[in-house]
Amino acid sequence: MLKCKDIAHHAGDYVDGETGFWRRLGIRCHLLICSSCRNFVRKIRISKGFFAKRGLSRLSPDERDEVVTRVIEAAKPTPGEGP
Repeated sequence: MLKCKDIAHHAGDYVDGETGFWRRLGIRCHLLICSSCRNFVRKIRISKGFFAKRGLSRLSPDERDEVVTRVIEAAKPTPGEGP
């Protein structure tokens, strides 16, 4: 069974459809039981959709990663705010 850190590492490829059958199946099984990773993958999908709609898909992979990292960090709850 994949762990949360595995999902974090492969989420972008999963959303892009660039994972093999077994990896994709493992990710799907993990997402069935882990709401935190489901939310993480949902945020990746939202971010990628945002980039595509705004023409930001022309950014280099490093620039996209930086923006995604900032979006994810901004979405994290502050201590005492919730899970």
